Amino acid sequence: MKNLVKFTALAVAILGTASVAGAQASLNSSLTATAAVGASISITPANISFGTAYRNQGPKTVLENSAAAASFLILGTGATTVGTSITAPSTLNSTATPTNTLPVTWTYTSLSSNALCSTAAAGSGTAITTLLLDGAAGGNGNGRICIGGTITPAVSQAIATDYTGTINITVAFP
Repeated sequence: MKNLVKFTALAVAILGTASVAGAQASLNSSLTATAAVGASISITPANISFGTAYRNQGPKTVLENSAAAASFLILGTGATTVGTSITAPSTLNSTATPTNTLPVTWTYTSLSSNALCSTAAAGSGTAITTLLLDGAAGGNGNGRICIGGTITPAVSQAIATDYTGTINITVAFP
C-alpha cells in the first residue's frame, strides 16, 4: 500500500508538471467583429399613360426622358450599386375583352439621383440591370429608372378605353 501511495504521488507530480508545461506552450488571440447597417430599399412607382391612340394614325410614343415617362424612384444606401430586374409586357390587354391586345415596345434610361425623367439622357430598348444610387457611402441615396414606350394600333385595332399592362421591378442589394 505504501508503494501504491508513492506511485500515485509520483504520477500526480509528473502529470501536473506536464499540464503546466502544455499550458505554457499555448497561444491566445482575438479578433473584432464589425458591421454596418445601411438604409433599406424602397421603391416609388409613377405610371405611364399613352392617352388615346387612333387606328390608321401610326404609333404613339412616350419618351423615356420626358415628363410623361413612367418611373421607379429607388431609395437606399448612398454610393451603392443595386441590381435591378424589370419585366414588361409586349402587349397591353383590354380588361373588358382580354383577347384584344395592343402591341407595345419599351425604352429605358436611368438617373443616379431623384431628378425627374425629363432631365435624363435618351435611353435604349435594353432594360436597366444595375443602378448606382447617389449620395455619400453609408448615407441615403437615390436613383431613378425611367421608362417610355410606343404603342402601335393596327388598322383593325379593337376600339377600347381599357388597355392595360403591368411593369414589374425587383431591386436587390449587392
